[in-house]
Amino acid sequence: MVTMGLLLALSFAVSLLALAFLIWAISNRQLKLDQDDAKVIFAAGDEGHLDSPDAEHSTARLHYFDATTAGIDRISTKPVTVLLVAATVWLIVGSTFGLIASLKLHWPDWLSAYAPLTFGRVRTLHLNLVIYGWLSQMGVASMIWILPRIFHTPLRAPRLPIIGAILWNIAVCLGAIAIATGWTDGEEWLEIPWQLDMLLALAGVFFVVPLVKTTIARQVHHIYVSGWYFLAGILWFPCLFVIANIPYIHSGVEEATVNWWFAHNVLGLWLTPLGVGTAYYFIPKIIGKPIYSYSVSLLGFWGLALFYSQVGIHHL
Repeated sequence: MVTMGLLLALSFAVSLLALAFLIWAISNRQLKLDQDDAKVIFAAGDEGHLDSPDAEHSTARLHYFDATTAGIDRISTKPVTVLLVAATVWLIVGSTFGLIASLKLHWPDWLSAYAPLTFGRVRTLHLNLVIYGWLSQMGVASMIWILPRIFHTPLRAPRLPIIGAILWNIAVCLGAIAIATGWTDGEEWLEIPWQLDMLLALAGVFFVVPLVKTTIARQVHHIYVSGWYFLAGILWFPCLFVIANIPYIHSGVEEATVNWWFAHNVLGLWLTPLGVGTAYYFIPKIIGKPIYSYSVSLLGFWGLALFYSQVGIHHL
């Protein structure tokens, strides 16, 4: 009961925090619900022209705001490249383990003589490598690339994400070894031992600090919808991750409750903001058209922020 009360209180606190941000957004005219705000990602002359490598050369224009000329893309390139390369490697490795796990459903005895390649460990490796190795790093790379662009200002402290990427990948690699050898915390989505989770948390600090500093230094007043999703994600995920990985606090049913409070909310409050925020930027940019109904996109974000955190424990 104590755990249930704690989680409900924390979920309520997250919703109150989201409400506070909503009040701030309204007072700062971030929610004007003006369709013209959907065009802030376009420079003069961009709208109506495909932003794609296969677009006709004749459609190219000299833009008023050129991110590359301004040095924004140049500064973001190194950390983004490091994260994308690492994420791609983990996608391949994680998918390989996923394929092995799938085949073992048909041939249960295949590779069963090797403990690290038994179904339970292989599936767990697949899950963790895809979540932490691929999706999280790909999402952070998107944030580092997109936020400076929509805020019209270069990424601050660009070396910190590179350090963060190194630490993050060391932690993921050590976590994979730990899982393969049978050393886990025994909770789905939280199998990486909490001792290694501390390294992941430290790496996360190196990702968050530059993004927050870049946001503070932004050169535009309106925060585009992708910015809301990204900034909320880097606020929510650390809270979820740290609370769920505190050792020796909960056990039994309480531990299972915390486990699925994390597992469900990490989908809705971390991976979903990363994916939706990325889509809201790249799709309009590529096709050269703003979001059809910008007010609905903001409504979707605030609906997620205000209500999603309280449904994370419904699995039990």
